[in-house]
This record gives sequence, structure tokens and C-alpha cells, in this order.
Amino acid sequence: MPSMRIRSLYSLALAAAIAGLASLAGFGNFACADTPRDVQIVSTDLRPFSAEQPPDAPGALSEMVQEMQRRVGSSSTIQFLPWSRAQLMAQTQPRTLIYPLTRTQERESQYQWLVKLYEQNFVFIAPRKSGLDLKDVGKLRELRVAVMRGSATAAQLRLLGLRHPLEANTVEDMARMLRSGVCDVLLGSEAIDLRVLDQRGMPASELSVSAPVFTGIIWLGASKDITDQQALAWRQAMLELQSNGSYQRILKKYQLPMPGDSFFKPFSITLTTEEYPPYNMSSPQGQVTGVSTDIVKALLAEAGFHYQLAVYPWARAIAMARTDPDTCVFSMSRTPEREALYQWVGPLVQNDWALFALPDAPVPAQLPDVVKATIGSYQGDAIVPYLQGRGYMVDVAPSDDVNPQKLLHGRIDFWATGKLIGQYRLQQQHIDNIKPVLIFNRTEMYLACQRDMPQNLINQLNDTLAAMDKRGVISTIYSRYGYTR
Repeated sequence: MPSMRIRSLYSLALAAAIAGLASLAGFGNFACADTPRDVQIVSTDLRPFSAEQPPDAPGALSEMVQEMQRRVGSSSTIQFLPWSRAQLMAQTQPRTLIYPLTRTQERESQYQWLVKLYEQNFVFIAPRKSGLDLKDVGKLRELRVAVMRGSATAAQLRLLGLRHPLEANTVEDMARMLRSGVCDVLLGSEAIDLRVLDQRGMPASELSVSAPVFTGIIWLGASKDITDQQALAWRQAMLELQSNGSYQRILKKYQLPMPGDSFFKPFSITLTTEEYPPYNMSSPQGQVTGVSTDIVKALLAEAGFHYQLAVYPWARAIAMARTDPDTCVFSMSRTPEREALYQWVGPLVQNDWALFALPDAPVPAQLPDVVKATIGSYQGDAIVPYLQGRGYMVDVAPSDDVNPQKLLHGRIDFWATGKLIGQYRLQQQHIDNIKPVLIFNRTEMYLACQRDMPQNLINQLNDTLAAMDKRGVISTIYSRYGYTR
């Protein structure tokens, strides 16, 4: 039986994840989900994770996938193929699921990432009698290093600068190469390779094993046409396995250790933003919505991150993202003045900066035409240093909401703000005699994160956002608010 601590962790994750995913997808009952009855599932023989034979021991991750299949209503038979061919099928054929797939930066945009299955350490392994120092990668650069073709380790060899890779079709081939002296060392999964080597007459007592070179998260991946509802059903199924103890039972059967708590507990981010419609705004029900907000919510859900979101005055929102750990702010214009202050994810949206004026105001043809005018903006907006740095007179208000009234009462000559946000504020205040008269800059707005946030998480978010964009997710969110990109 799983411990109370593990049960509690799973129960919390289950409740939070199901509620969040269902809300994002736009429905609250999983029975309504479009379950993937017609998917094909491909894998390869990587014991103890996946095995074509025997039927009563198909591998730990195969059993997890089969349990999930039963819950989503899929009856497909898992196809076992050479790993390169399995990956090609998932990249080119519709309705295809694939495992065990380690998530890497190179693969990020090639698949949808449905469910985290397990984590594994990748290590160097060499015969103990060789006397190789596996701690010093530099001493391995001229050696022959075996990896499995199409695996995450093949790309890692290039990053490590190892010059003589030998690619094998299977882990069994790698074991034969090491035993016969065709290669000097291999780089592979500690869980998989040590078992295969032991079966080939090379027990752990005769091997030298390095500390983990890198740790990879193994996923159930999918072709890009799998719908959000289908993906949601598979994620719910895994959460149920973790909550009812099936996940632990399967790992115990194959003598695999439980992953650490961080594997089950998604990385949590504090999000700050401001009232800046139509990008970020509070609904009458108290929910934060808008074009940028919906993009950020979809991004974090797909990346598997938890978040807390709150609306603040802009100056406070950006200050929190500068100083508070694991905090990000949106929608932030990326400017030279801000570049070094944050880590950047995006762009999320584009923002045209406009001058608004009354009907009797002279219409400028270019920005220098208003160099002697008083221009209204607000505290913390990127427009303020942009104009002040070019010699313009800027009246800085505590909030952008007050600038339409300041313009009406002659306290400023022009109002500088984002075109869409300006039009939205005028509509909300029922003002119809203030119009945009000049677009003077176009910026891209980002999710800006505190400088100390781990770089691998920033990379993951940027890669996930790019993959969402290719699938049309961002354009769909724009259209939901009546806009086009």
C-alpha cells in the first residue's frame, strides 16, 4: 500500500490538475471528452520500461499505458518497432501515441507531450578492468562511445563534444559492442542498460558507472493532431493511476524506485499582471481573462506547471517579478532598458503604441511633430522611458484609467498607450470623441520571469510556446476575442 504521504500528494495533485485542466478545456465533466478510440500506439523494446514479450511482463511503462487505455476507452494494440521508425511514425502519421519518449529541447516541437511516465538517469558505463575515469568527460572525447540510434543520448554526445559516437539499433547491440570491445564506453539509461548488460554476462560488479550525466523525464508523446480533449483524458487517467496506488504497484513489480516528490509536484509559478484589456483583465465573476492571460494559462497547462495568478498595480507587479523567486509578470514589453532585469518567455502578443487625441487636435504625421506637446502615460509603462529618452514631455499618471479624462479636460495634449487597450478604455468609459491619430511603435509583449528561475524551465516554456504557435493554438485564442494576428 502506498504511504499516507504519497497518497496525500497524489490526491492534491489529482484534484488541482483535473480542475485546472477541465477549466482550461472549457468543460467540467470528463465523460464529455472526445476519447481517442482510434489512436495507434508505438513503442520499442526497452526493458524494464517496455517489452514485446512476454505478455505478463510487458514492462512498467507499457503496463501504465495499458491501464490508461482502459480508462480512456482505447483498445489499440501497442506496436513494437525499431525506435527510429516509431519516432518517424509519431511525427508523420495522424492519431499516433509514442513511448517511452524522453523530453528534450530538440524534440520539443516534434510532438505533443501528453503524460509524464517516469524519470531516468543517463550514465556512462565501461568495463571496470578498463580503468577509465568516467568522471572526466574530457578524457572520453577520443574514445568510442556507443549510444542508441534516435535516443536522447545521441544528441547529448554532440553537446558533450564526444567525437566518436557509435550508433546501435538496440540496447542489446550496445551491450554486444561493449562486451566485444567494439566500443570503449556506452552512454545510456542506468535502469535499462545495466539490466541488459547483466543478462549478457556483464554484471554490475564488473562495470564502472558514472554519476548521472543528465536526468530525463520519460513521456507518453503524441502526434500534433491529438485534440485537447483527448490529451485531457489521458492526463486524467494517469492521475487516477497515481491516486489509487496502481502507479506504485507497477513500479514495485519491476523493481523500479519511485521518482522523487518533484516528479509528481508540478513546478509552481506566481503570476502577476495588471488590468490591461484586452490582454489581461478581470471578468465580472472575478476571473482573470484576456488574450495574453489565456495564452499564458494554456502554456503553463501544457508545460505541466501550476500557478497562482493575481492582479496588481503595474509598478508592483513588475517589482515582484524582479525580486520574488519563481515569479513572472505579463504582459511585459521587452525593451533594452528591461532586457537584463528578467528572463523572457515569448513573445505572447504584439502591441501597437498609439497617440490618442481629441477631434480638434492637429494630426501628427510622425512622432517628432509632437515634441513640444505634453503626452500622458502612466507609471511603470514602457512607453514612459521610450518617450522621455527621446526628449518628449511625459505626464506620468499612477494609472492609465485617468488619462482619457485628463485629455478631455486639457491637462495633456496627447495620450500614449497601446492601441487596443486605449480603445477598450474609451469604450468602458463611454467616450467616443477620442481617437488614435498615430501609431508610433510596435512592441512584442512577453512573460517576464525573475532572473534566478532555472534556465531549463525558461527553455521549456519557450519551446512549448513555439510548439503551441505551430499548432495554431495562439491564433485560436486571438480569434476567441475577435482579433487576428
